[in-house]
Amino acid sequence: MFVSMNSIGQKAMKNLFISEAGDYSVSYPKIWYFVENPNTDFIFIAPSENGKLFNENINLIKTSFQGISEKDYTQKTLYQLNQLLVEFFLIKQDEVVINNIEYRKITYTHSVNGMKIKVCYYLTFYKDYAYGFTCSSLAENFSKDLLIFETIIESLKYN
Repeated sequence: MFVSMNSIGQKAMKNLFISEAGDYSVSYPKIWYFVENPNTDFIFIAPSENGKLFNENINLIKTSFQGISEKDYTQKTLYQLNQLLVEFFLIKQDEVVINNIEYRKITYTHSVNGMKIKVCYYLTFYKDYAYGFTCSSLAENFSKDLLIFETIIESLKYN
């Protein structure tokens, strides 16, 4: 579910996504699109520009991680990325704090239809659930898109 919201300052006029269960919310840029997908909680996609073959996007997959440690969950995620993605290359793995929430941040590249895609995957854990944000952009545009991605992630609120 999503509703439009008004905020103050740089975050003015954002859209607000509220999870179907109502257990968390995330805001995203007004000009971005919400796309339903049965495999994710949400996908937010930047608007198309002339001749653009890939649109920046962010999605969230929320899964139960009961019975497995956070470290093991992260390692299994890395293994799956390496197995599933074409030309997967791990750039960096570290821990960051955004808006007082700890994340395991995995930065990598892979190829989609011959295009080099750069991704930051932010993984956090809350109440028996893993929240994995996948932030994807063309590699050459990634540095400018990272601020938008982190602003979206910064807006995460558990209800």
